[in-house]
Formats: sequence, structure tokens, C-alpha cells
Amino acid sequence: MKIEIPLKTHWTNHNFSHARVASKRGRFPIRPVRTLAAAAGLCLALAGPMQAALVGHWTFDNSANPWAETSGHQPAGTHDGTPIGTAGGTTVWSAEGHAGGKTGGSLDLTAGNCALRIMNTSQAQDAGYQPTFDDGLENGMTIAFWAKGFPDTWAPWVSKNGEAFGYQVRRAGSENFATFTLRGTASGNGDPWSSSITVNSSGNSWHHYAAVWDPTGGTRELYVDGVLSISITGDFGPYTLATNLYLAFGAKDWDGATGGNFYAWTKCKMDDVRIYDTPLGAAEVQALAAQEAGTMILYPQWMETLP
Repeated sequence: MKIEIPLKTHWTNHNFSHARVASKRGRFPIRPVRTLAAAAGLCLALAGPMQAALVGHWTFDNSANPWAETSGHQPAGTHDGTPIGTAGGTTVWSAEGHAGGKTGGSLDLTAGNCALRIMNTSQAQDAGYQPTFDDGLENGMTIAFWAKGFPDTWAPWVSKNGEAFGYQVRRAGSENFATFTLRGTASGNGDPWSSSITVNSSGNSWHHYAAVWDPTGGTRELYVDGVLSISITGDFGPYTLATNLYLAFGAKDWDGATGGNFYAWTKCKMDDVRIYDTPLGAAEVQALAAQEAGTMILYPQWMETLP
């Protein structure tokens, strides 16, 4: 089974984490953790239980229904994925799971010109639109996922436009590292990178990415394999919503305003995509980045080269 940090309370039916250290993460340095058990112990030691709602979760475990969204935040089927593609591109399911995972299964976009569109995320296109990934993230967000494969210039793994509106986790230009793009925030820094980057990433192995925004504390962070890679301050909310544009994995939606026109396809595999409506703390991110086999990736594999 995959790591399940959030649990459900019987009285709220909301997900929460036993480790909620967002307000304290600057006071506790990140240290290497070798086992999942140790990571969990660290989380419990640093903070008591607080809520962290998981509002989107795509595990890709079930080959019979691989695109299902399973968080339970919305009724079943509301935010399931729909394969999309052009020029012969085909979105498929792969039996390969992320590094160390005990359960196989991933989103396979390696054919190119294909992606996964998330249903009911475009107000202009979907009669059943829900603001889960728009207004629902105005008080903070965490986007976490495993990926194998690196995007082309400025192309995304996860996006809700991210150009004029919204957000995306993507390649920083033509550089060999990722960035967390967020539009309309107080810092004015839509694409933090360059001197803000301390950890590179590359494309031939599985890596874990976690993009965290705290609009109250004014911080935006990106973790790669549990290591803080980007950190900016003064990034207070709100952000510019992309209500008419689809949430997508492996592409971005952009046609001016009405939604449904995709481009910037990324050849990759993705696994265990999670979106929280709160900013997770460093220890929680490290727990998500822990391999289920009992080790944690703290540093990307420097000898890898881009495809």
C-alpha cells in the first residue's frame, strides 16, 4: 500500500495529519531521515494533531479504474481524470509505480502529446464545475507527486494554466530544475528560480516534488525528494484564479479564457498525485517523500542526464 499520511475523523469526514508544523518549519532544520518510521516519529515529536485536508488524490493503483480521484473530499467521480491527446498521443496506465512503492501503477504519458484532464475543474466547460482547485486553495495549498521524466522548456507536470492565471509545477525555463509558478501573489515573483534554487533535479529516475504555498505566512516553497529547493517570502495571497481553465497533469490549458485547449505536453510517468488545501510542513513533506521500502531520497541522483 502507498503512504497515507492523512486520516479521516469520524466527526468531520475531513483528512488531517498527525504532524502539522507549517508555522514552525523555519525553526526546525531538515535532517536526513533513513526510515519511514523515523520520519513519522519526527512528525509526532514536532507537533500535535491538526487538520490538513486532502482535497485531491490520484493514486493510479487500480488498473480497472486508473484515473479515479480517491480523496473523498468530493463525491466519487467528481474529479476523476479524462485522458486527452493530439497527433496520435495516447495516455495509458503503467504497472510501474514510484521508487520504493509497494503498490504498482502510474500515469504513463511517455508517448508524448497526451495528458490527463481533471473533470469538473473548468467553470466555462463543465456543468458540474466545483471550485475545489480554485477558490478552495485560496487559504493555502500543497501539490505533491512522484514523477519520472523531465518536462521540455517551461512545460508542466501539474498545471491549472499558470501563465496569466493559476499555478503550475514545471521546469524552470530550459534549466535542469523545477519551479513552482503562482500568479497574482504579493511577491510578484511568478517563477522563482536561479539563485533561489539549491537542489537540481533530472529526468531518468523517480523523484518526489512538493509545492507549498502559505498565503498567511507569505511563503512559497518547492521541495525535491524532501529537500527544500525554493523558498521565497512576502508571497501573500490572494492569487489569480484560473476558474475557466482545466487542472491537468502533463500539459496546460490555455486559449484565452474558455478552456479546453491544451499544449506544452510532458513525456513522463506520474504517481500518487496529491493536492491539499493547506500548506504542509517540512516534516510532512519528508514523510511523503519517504520510499515505502524504508529509505528516504534526500538528494537527487546527480549523475543522471536529461533525455
